Amino acid sequence: MRLYTVTGTGDVRLLVYIGDGHQRVLTLRDVYHVPVLDKNLLSVSCLARHNLQVIFGARSCQIMNGQETIGTAYKKDALYILSTARHSNEATYAKRAPPQSEDPHLLHTMYLNICGPVDMATRTGDYYFATFVNTYSHHVVVRLMKSKGEILKFTQEYLDRAETVTGEHAAHFCMADIGNGTFDTLQAYLNTKGISCEVANEHAPGIESAAAQTASRLLKTTQMMLTDADWISGHWGDILLHAAHTLNQAPTPLITGNCMPHEIFTKKKLPIRIL
Repeated sequence: MRLYTVTGTGDVRLLVYIGDGHQRVLTLRDVYHVPVLDKNLLSVSCLARHNLQVIFGARSCQIMNGQETIGTAYKKDALYILSTARHSNEATYAKRAPPQSEDPHLLHTMYLNICGPVDMATRTGDYYFATFVNTYSHHVVVRLMKSKGEILKFTQEYLDRAETVTGEHAAHFCMADIGNGTFDTLQAYLNTKGISCEVANEHAPGIESAAAQTASRLLKTTQMMLTDADWISGHWGDILLHAAHTLNQAPTPLITGNCMPHEIFTKKKLPIRIL
């Protein structure tokens, strides 16, 4: 049996997804810090010792405190992966600083999701839209499309601009299930740029479907704005783009200090006149 050295203990706060897009802060007590481990492990027996229940299903499991769900994990291969948004920087250890974010630099991981076809076209004849989400900054870019075939062009434009703005090289691309033909085309392009890519696990919204969640949130915002303004549905594209612009320039609790995604992504402060 292999033994590992524990260099510190402390509490870790995680922002976890508990279903239907809802989040809550989960605090783990007396966490061991073991530098040689490159994965974070959560003990079911420790959860049970704190009077919590873990209910396993075929694809997911729930961590329950009585009748309340306080955490959700999704099955990937033989493991259940806890659905988290980001490690909190408030985690403290007795002898060491907490682990860094899983994204070591700005363009480490980006997510892509394609939605559509929408029943009614935009004023410019678009039936689809794509969302590109950067996990480090939570910055979102939306592109309206007439067909899925345009996604390669928009992906090229997005990566070119992102690398120019940030001065960094993209490392990893994660996509929702966008169809084998579309995925193969994008994968071939990303391989030429030295960017790894994979299909996201659709059952793990907190881990691998950030773009899908953002797309859903943008759609709901668009629907509410259309209803409130009593506009015709053909304006959904304009409102969708405006909603994405607003999200990028609004403070978010997903980023330490409630910073704005635009400022993190571009490394520039917004002018006061825009605020």
